[in-house]
Amino acid sequence: MKTNYPNYKRIALDIAKRIIAGHFHEGQYIYGRSSLAGMYNVSPETIRRAIILLMDAGVVKSVPGKGILITSVQVAAEFAKQYESVGNISKLKTSLNQLMSQRKELDTQILEMMNTLVEQTNRLSDYNELIPHEIELQSSCKHIGKTIAEI
Repeated sequence: MKTNYPNYKRIALDIAKRIIAGHFHEGQYIYGRSSLAGMYNVSPETIRRAIILLMDAGVVKSVPGKGILITSVQVAAEFAKQYESVGNISKLKTSLNQLMSQRKELDTQILEMMNTLVEQTNRLSDYNELIPHEIELQSSCKHIGKTIAEI
């Protein structure tokens, strides 16, 4: 799923998904910040922010001198689900904004067409001979069934 999350949120989500997938196990220590920074090709500060996000959620725990401890696969799943829901809402919002933009364009086109129709109708009303007329004929009229040219 493509999202517009900052790097640290994307990394936190990726780590949570790796925990869920079994790449990291509950009770296991994962790489330090420097190793993760190299793995994700970001600064250690970005990793620090990602780990803080996971720590706040209860997915991991930082143990000084040992690394980052995986504390809960279940919480990792809840964390990932929360961000996927936010991503879906974000996609819906983007789609809705696109539809609203298209609707605005259609409303403008409809208004332009209506204005053109009114203009052309007004021009035609200046020419009475172009306005259709209806004439009622009696059933005994000798002209019934003939064209105007024949009459």
